[in-house]
Amino acid sequence: MSFPRNRTLLPGLLLVATAAWAVERLELSLGALQGEGWRLEDAELALDWGTAADRVFDLGVRRFSHRLFPDPVDDLRIACDSGVVADEEIRCDAGRLTLETPLLRAQGAPLTFDWRPPVAGFDLDLRQLGVAGGRLALKLAALHGHWRLQAEAAGMSLAKLLEAGQSTGGSALPLRVSGELSSTLTLSGERQRPGSGDWRLALGRLAFSDQGERYLGEGLKLRLRGNLQRD
Repeated sequence: MSFPRNRTLLPGLLLVATAAWAVERLELSLGALQGEGWRLEDAELALDWGTAADRVFDLGVRRFSHRLFPDPVDDLRIACDSGVVADEEIRCDAGRLTLETPLLRAQGAPLTFDWRPPVAGFDLDLRQLGVAGGRLALKLAALHGHWRLQAEAAGMSLAKLLEAGQSTGGSALPLRVSGELSSTLTLSGERQRPGSGDWRLALGRLAFSDQGERYLGEGLKLRLRGNLQRD
């Protein structure tokens, strides 16, 4: 199934269920959900009714695919200990993200988000997401199609990142490369188009060699920075 055009369907269903049976916990099997560029498979939602101002919910997805990800994400789960579920807002003030892929890993990573469909608003704060043996923190704010993304990564394995790039069709490097990568990125734009941004990248413990070991390097450091502007 796809998202219904009437965004009040789910909250309305919850209200009817509560009025009729005094439901304290509601579990829904949502099947497949999809939109432009993304798809959820075997999605399940559990909601502990609580009070209107403090809802607890759990969202589990067997597989999540997005055009920005090289591989599908399996066994994705968001557990929210405090939040709001209403007609015009779904918010999580204290959540945890669990997922695992060859490149990404999270076991209860702290997560907060606020989704406001009437104004195309979305705020996300995710920390301690494991990427290539390192850590990644993300902040995303969007409103009326305008968005801003901030990302900060530390201690990621350069070898694992290059291996992931090759597995998605990238060309193999003629050198064996290892090291640790840290970076920061700020990017803003409108809808699906990036507009401007800046980035900093640092490589530490950088080492490389070719098969014949004619070219060798180790213990190197490299720092780069730049910016972009869409014409």
